[in-house]
Amino acid sequence: MEQNQVEKMMDKILDDNEATSKKLTEKEILEQNDSNDSLVDEVPRGIHPLKRAITFDGNCMEEIAYDLDQLTPIQYLNLVKRLSKKRQIAVPEVDMEVQISYFALSTGIPVTILKSQLTASDYAQICGLVRTFLLGASAEELEED
Repeated sequence: MEQNQVEKMMDKILDDNEATSKKLTEKEILEQNDSNDSLVDEVPRGIHPLKRAITFDGNCMEEIAYDLDQLTPIQYLNLVKRLSKKRQIAVPEVDMEVQISYFALSTGIPVTILKSQLTASDYAQICGLVRTFLLGASAEELEED
């Protein structure tokens, strides 16, 4: 675990008074982290309610069920490799094209349907959801960086 991550976890676990007077080892931090149900807020499965319904296979969908955990690392790598043939991708986890494509794979809905029928708000929320999942960080942690 990187030193910066350990320090952030220390600050979250300890209150302001204890943070200045007591130092914890990395092992102690991890033990406390396990007992606090993890500080990371991953969202591997769920249902995303849509602001405006989309149509797929003749069905009007007002929400989309997704399972981000169902994809294997090889599927993710192949996705990034395929998209990299069209244009250079510096950091796949923060690339919106990678994010919406990953979401499409996790739902079974073609990416062209998602791109053409989602509202801009839904599109941005979905991309943010996938980014958070891929980076393994909570939304609050991403906003701090």
